[in-house]
Amino acid sequence: MSDTTLKTTNSYEELYDLEFAVPFDLRSIHLVNQEQMSINLRELISGFQLYESIQDKFISGEVIFVDGVNLPKLFRFTGQEYIRISMSDGREDSPLHDMTFRVSKQTNQVRSEAGILQGYKLNIEDPSLIKAYTKRISKVLRGKQSDMLKNVLLKGSENDKNTLGLSEDDLGVWEDTESDNNQFICPNWTIMNAIAHFVEDADYSTDSLWRNGMFFYQTFDGKFNLKSIDEMCNTNEDDIQHFVYKPVSGGLDALDTDKKQILEVTKPISFNTIRGTISGMYASKSETYDPITGVVKENVYDIEETIGRGKSPHVTNQGAPILRTLTSLQVGEELGLSTKDVESGMDVPEVIQISKWNNEAPNKQKDNLILYNHNHNHDFDNNKDFSSNDVFVGDKVTNNSKLERLALKELLKQEIISIILPIRTDVSVGNVVQLQIPEPEVQDEKSDNKDLINDNRYLVINSCITVNNAKHKGSLHLECVKETFSKITQEKLLQIKEKASTPYEHGIE
Repeated sequence: MSDTTLKTTNSYEELYDLEFAVPFDLRSIHLVNQEQMSINLRELISGFQLYESIQDKFISGEVIFVDGVNLPKLFRFTGQEYIRISMSDGREDSPLHDMTFRVSKQTNQVRSEAGILQGYKLNIEDPSLIKAYTKRISKVLRGKQSDMLKNVLLKGSENDKNTLGLSEDDLGVWEDTESDNNQFICPNWTIMNAIAHFVEDADYSTDSLWRNGMFFYQTFDGKFNLKSIDEMCNTNEDDIQHFVYKPVSGGLDALDTDKKQILEVTKPISFNTIRGTISGMYASKSETYDPITGVVKENVYDIEETIGRGKSPHVTNQGAPILRTLTSLQVGEELGLSTKDVESGMDVPEVIQISKWNNEAPNKQKDNLILYNHNHNHDFDNNKDFSSNDVFVGDKVTNNSKLERLALKELLKQEIISIILPIRTDVSVGNVVQLQIPEPEVQDEKSDNKDLINDNRYLVINSCITVNNAKHKGSLHLECVKETFSKITQEKLLQIKEKASTPYEHGIE
């Protein structure tokens, strides 16, 4: 389970006092133990939370109890129970979702002052998770990484027990990777380790914006997806959900749940340049030794070069990095922009001389992260001679794909916006949403507060359905990321410069 800011509920009191909640339809929530005893918890639980994330391979959740009948004793809780949740979000066209989980942990058990009631939390996971950690694979796999991953997941012959046991119906969006002549000898790994290997090394396409930009994750509909960052960001225009942030007049009781109303907006992080620098998000390099030629080959990653490839449409239509690289600084210098150009009528101090602290541009600091690799002289036997006649190819470092993978994962941790919506089940991670959020600036009839470099399209990376069962209400928390801005042209820079004087014209000091 990934570390996400959405997972903030530590006690049943926090969930019980949930705000920003609207009605929904919970059909049933059943608990079944190992003795086949079943009970409907619909009227017994305080609430629950369900999580999905492009960083998590399986969906998970938490069920919060305020219990006066001592269910852990009556149903002999040992962490081997199953919970089935059947619900819809209450809208007319909302489908019914049936989700089955396995109980994995019980925590936060507290007693009331009178000792009659107790509260506790059960952590629940998709049942396939346990199997992924316990089943091991020892066999040779060949073909595309996407097909090898399928061989690990899908049930084969009746005698082949070392797979996750899924069927084709359990797969959602499944993209094929590029090369089809790969070979991998799985050395008695667990299914979880095998999944991680194939996803990390999956080469999506030579035309992709990010090399090795594949993600494997499960959504609330129970489907397992293998999806590239390019495909996520290329969400069809008709499928992009639009959400609007504005004050709710008349309070939450007057809220129309069919309207896509944003109830709360926060920005957990806009940027962290120190972390971005040392993690290789802006630039890095790898040094790989080849024992056949005796040469160390260097591969370099530069965020501007990667985004500048522009080989596929993106959230911001072939945009620019979310920081000032060397090129963008040069553009500003050519335009002669400086603090002295702001027509504020105020005295502007001399520009501080910072040349002695001015390092290379962030995308040129490649030595901050270096990966050292070693290519084997032969992947599949002890042959000491170099041969180009191999049908299959093993794990060799030939480009900067591993560096781009590290950078992409770090990039998805910056420029994050978190929103709360009325509960709905038609929004999944891995899709783009359009957020209509006014800029916090002085506005009048003549002002234009549109951000010229931000199109307000965000990729959903984490999702949390939160339910307050005592009030029969719930909400949807989304964590979205902006991986690039719109390309900054000279025309846009001039427009930004012109708008910069607006606050002073309105008398803001």
